[in-house]
Amino acid sequence: MNEGRFFLSRFHIHPLFWVLTAIAVATAQFWELAMLFFIIIIHEWGHIFAARRFKWRIRQIFLLPFGGVAEFDEAGSRPQKEELVIVLSGPAQQIWLMALALLLPENSVITEKTTATFLELNAMVLLFNLLPIFPLDGGRLMAILFSYFFPYMKAQKMVIMISLSFLLAYCFILFLFSPFHLNGWLVAAFLGHALWKEWKNRPYHFFRFLIHLEKLPASTRMVKRKTIFVQGEEPLKKVLERFYRGVEHQIVVLENRRIIGTLGGKKLLERFFERKSWDLPIKNVFMG
Repeated sequence: MNEGRFFLSRFHIHPLFWVLTAIAVATAQFWELAMLFFIIIIHEWGHIFAARRFKWRIRQIFLLPFGGVAEFDEAGSRPQKEELVIVLSGPAQQIWLMALALLLPENSVITEKTTATFLELNAMVLLFNLLPIFPLDGGRLMAILFSYFFPYMKAQKMVIMISLSFLLAYCFILFLFSPFHLNGWLVAAFLGHALWKEWKNRPYHFFRFLIHLEKLPASTRMVKRKTIFVQGEEPLKKVLERFYRGVEHQIVVLENRRIIGTLGGKKLLERFFERKSWDLPIKNVFMG
């Protein structure tokens, strides 16, 4: 399947976009909407092209009033470098589109006003998508950054809470300066719903992250290694919540300030999936 056919097979238009279309028709702004549609398509194509190069599985692509959202099965379970390239490949499209608009000569179709509108829409899509609100590109960049410094579960919580703070700030500014901006409130509603879903699905994402770590080939060697010291009575769930992305873990089990054994992170995960008990004391897993 070529790139174009694949893109169309995963492409869905969110109902909010049809609301925007109706508003654009009613206010005689259909030409601006057509340009926005083109810009968003190119933006999402950048994400998809990069994801396909890394052989990521793409679930679906939603077109929204402010941009698009591409959903991947691998998010959170593949190397951060791959995810960084995929996330940046969307905003990168706005750079060459704006450069092209400035270089094209004016004619009967591409007037100075058309160019100005095209540049404005590109800048709007670029800047809005870089806001630190998940699932915007800025929120995804924040998630990648936090995953280097914090355990996966903690980074996930922090991203959602910071995203919520910025979303509330966005709503406050919108209320102060443009309280009747329908499109702005529709976008806020979508982002709020997306954050609620992300919070609700945290256990699922965490479990998928652990499955990925457990299924890594034995020959895989991580660049970073981390030793985790735990007490023997500590529940397995609390230990696993201290696991990082892209890190090889070594678990040191203590009892009465004395080391009673060590266990590799992959081996610990293998034993967890055999027993599937979150509350089991780590020393019981170690002894098993």
